[in-house]
Amino acid sequence: YKIDLKKTAQLQEIAYPMEFTFHRAFDLTPDPMKAATQLIELGIDRVLTSGQAPDAERGIPILKQLQNSFSQRLKIMAGGGINPDNIETITNRTSIRELHLSAKTKIPGKFGDSWETDEVILNQSIQAING
Repeated sequence: YKIDLKKTAQLQEIAYPMEFTFHRAFDLTPDPMKAATQLIELGIDRVLTSGQAPDAERGIPILKQLQNSFSQRLKIMAGGGINPDNIETITNRTSIRELHLSAKTKIPGKFGDSWETDEVILNQSIQAING
């Protein structure tokens, strides 16, 4: 998969002057360094990524490489499987300070499950970040 540069540029133009975050489709690109460079050339503000892994903790090597190589020109936001148990490891090992997590819990229901933000998970995540 490659970034559709033309459509991404069109979306960015529509979104302007808001900041533009390129979502986790980034994780399917064959060369994350080239993809990050392309996003910078388009003027994209941020990329949400798990470091091309199933979750951000397993993606730490690429997250760290992206942060070290591009953080002055592209904000790197780690996302995917971030929770109170791994948030400190991810931030400490990558130096990334922008994180995406759902902090949600499943609520079983008569007509199917639903999800809602869990304040306990959210507060534990904040405490883990703040040490």
